[in-house]
This record gives sequence, C-alpha cells and structure tokens, in this order.
Amino acid sequence: MDKVKEVLSTLTPEQRALLELKLKQKRSQTERRDSAIGKRPDPHYYPLSSGQQRLWAFARLTAESSLYTIADAVHLRGELDYT
Repeated sequence: MDKVKEVLSTLTPEQRALLELKLKQKRSQTERRDSAIGKRPDPHYYPLSSGQQRLWAFARLTAESSLYTIADAVHLRGELDYT
C-alpha cells in the first residue's frame, strides 16, 4: 500500500485527474455488467425441484385425500401499516 501511495504522490494534477477519470469509467462499466441479468432462453418446460416432484407423486397416489385441502380463516383487527 505504501508503494501505491508513493507512486500516487509523484503524479501531476493532470495525471491524477486522468487516472481518476479512467477509474470511474472502469467502475461504471463493471457495475453495469454486474447488474445486468441476461434473459434466459425460454424452454418448453421448467424442471421441478425435488420437493415439487415429491408433492406431485404424493398427490397422484392420494388423489381422493384432502390432506392438502386445509380450510382455515383468520380475522385480524386493527389499523394496517402499509408503509
């Protein structure tokens, strides 16, 4: 780190300004590239996770069961803080 400080202290104001400009440009290019998420090709199907596969198989085996049909209601009172 001392070596970097030593080199920076020898730069002229013009060289220092040019270095800062190049660093800012490099940083903005890196941020743009890192923040961009490319579009995924659209497959004909989306594979199920192992948990989804187990639920699907269980539902097929117990088609008449109401195990996952859970009827429940909750009544909430009070003001809603939607901030």
